Amino acid sequence: MKSICAWCKSDIGEIKEDHESFEITHGICDKCVKILLSENSKSMHEFLNSLSFPVIVIESGVKVRTGNKYAKMLLGKELSEIEDTRPGDIIECVHSHAPGGCGSDVHCKSCVIRNTVTKTFDTGKSFTNVPAYPDIEILSKVKSMCFTISTEKVGDFVLLRIDNVKENQSHPIG
Repeated sequence: MKSICAWCKSDIGEIKEDHESFEITHGICDKCVKILLSENSKSMHEFLNSLSFPVIVIESGVKVRTGNKYAKMLLGKELSEIEDTRPGDIIECVHSHAPGGCGSDVHCKSCVIRNTVTKTFDTGKSFTNVPAYPDIEILSKVKSMCFTISTEKVGDFVLLRIDNVKENQSHPIG
């Protein structure tokens, strides 16, 4: 099976499908891992900003560490509004306004974003193009959105990629 780097799209090479100890879904090439983890190379922000799609870095406890320039543009937020928050807060999820915030509402138990990130933390398994349908609040209006997420665990962090963002026309909110 042929595999490409989830971040720079370069060819990682052939991967044998008979792995018994772990499952490979997609990965990061050695070059991207070295760039991301090297203290002598680009900073994390420089690396993230070199990617051409929105990426959010999440640390344990499902807390946002930082995001790249495309994530800031997508979310319409500054870095200071993204860092040290929870994913539901930065996308303006309607359930993040519940007492206790993102992760504490009954709806959070079925949140695709939270569950995918948590599973990646717990298992190290990456996920690609997982559909997510959060209800968000924009200018006092609730909208049902549709996008795909991909996750990759790198060290103590999970990189969360967001793609194909659009309003979900098939699921209007009353």
